[in-house]
Amino acid sequence: MPDEPLPSTAHAGVRLGPVTWVPEVRTRANDPWAHRKGEPRPLALIWSLYLMASALVTLLRVRSLTMPTTEQFAFGCRSMLLMVMIGVALLWPMIRLSQQYPHRPDRSLFADLLVLLVPVQAVVWPMGLLTHWPLDIVLALAGATASWAILSAGVLACAFNAGSASARWGWMLVCVLIAITSPTTLTLWPGNIPTITRGVMLHASPLTAPWALTSAPSGLAPMMQPWEWALVTIPAASGAILWWLARRFAPAPEAGYSVSGPGPKDEAGRGIFRGRWLF
Repeated sequence: MPDEPLPSTAHAGVRLGPVTWVPEVRTRANDPWAHRKGEPRPLALIWSLYLMASALVTLLRVRSLTMPTTEQFAFGCRSMLLMVMIGVALLWPMIRLSQQYPHRPDRSLFADLLVLLVPVQAVVWPMGLLTHWPLDIVLALAGATASWAILSAGVLACAFNAGSASARWGWMLVCVLIAITSPTTLTLWPGNIPTITRGVMLHASPLTAPWALTSAPSGLAPMMQPWEWALVTIPAASGAILWWLARRFAPAPEAGYSVSGPGPKDEAGRGIFRGRWLF
């Protein structure tokens, strides 16, 4: 039986005095987009809580043990960076692959990147004051988190072109393999890998990149090498290529869609997106 039409005020949002909050918050009971209302604000809230919880069990835990040393702060900062990398490389794709895909993939991904990376920069840059890491190391850490986030965005852009459940599982498996392939190889075959190759492989995973960038012999400060800067940018370049390929080979627009016009509408009055356009 078709749903009864909604009253004209159903999409007016929640009104509090002169302000209307979250337009279209009240929709049909079977609306497949209900869980994405207000995006990316729910993601911003979840991400902020995740960063706060991560800081409580890493950075702030160091201060509760004893009078902290620089080495203890460095370990806490590396652990915090690991939690950040898990978030951008695994948890964010898992959340988005579990949801209805957005009408406008590129705008949604740009918004997600902004929500993820702005708080991360506020976390990363003060680490140099705690650990006495040089400025180029802190800059490389900030760039590495952004670089791996862009790679995850590229994978998600490709995943948005396929809507089947098996495709969602497949693209999530790609994210997992990107994260664990290099550390797993180094763990299973530690003695058969040359030193130079080992260093490159440590940079080839978001889980081990923070350790690779900040490691140094005892008593010495870490230093960035020219080839390490190149390794920091490779995930971002790969993500940009994947993103471009996803838009280049996106499914054709549905019948009736016009790039210059508003396009067709669904029953709730939203535009139907199934084509290759950015915003």
